[in-house]
Amino acid sequence: MGTKSFIPGDKTIWLPIVDGLDYEQLVEDTPRFRAYLDGQIGEHPELFPAEIIGGYSFNGFRQSIKRGIQTRRIRLVATGTAYQIRPNFLMSYMMGTAQEVEKGLYLRRYGVPYEGNAQLSVRTQ
Repeated sequence: MGTKSFIPGDKTIWLPIVDGLDYEQLVEDTPRFRAYLDGQIGEHPELFPAEIIGGYSFNGFRQSIKRGIQTRRIRLVATGTAYQIRPNFLMSYMMGTAQEVEKGLYLRRYGVPYEGNAQLSVRTQ
C-alpha cells in the first residue's frame, strides 16, 4: 500500500464527509471506505460521473505533501478513467481546509481586499 505520484489527466471527486466521521481511519479501511462511498453515490449521484454506475475499483493512494492527508484513487470499470477522491473539507490544490479559510472568505464578501485579508491572517496566527 504505497502512494502514487501525480498522473496528468486525473480527475477529482469531492467526497462529502459527515460531521463526526474520522476521515483518516475511513480512508485506511478499504471495506468501510467502499461502503461509505457507495452510500454517498446513492445519496448524491450528481457529485459523481454517470459511468460510476458501471462499477469502480480502487487504484491506489495519494499523500498530500502540503496537508499530510491521504486520499484514495478509483478507476471506473466502464471507461478506465481514474479519479482522485478528496474529502470535501479540503480546498482546491489542498492549500488548506474550509475551516482555515472561512474567515477570509467572509471578509471578501464585504469587499476586504486580498492584501487586507493576508495581513489579518498573519496577525491572528
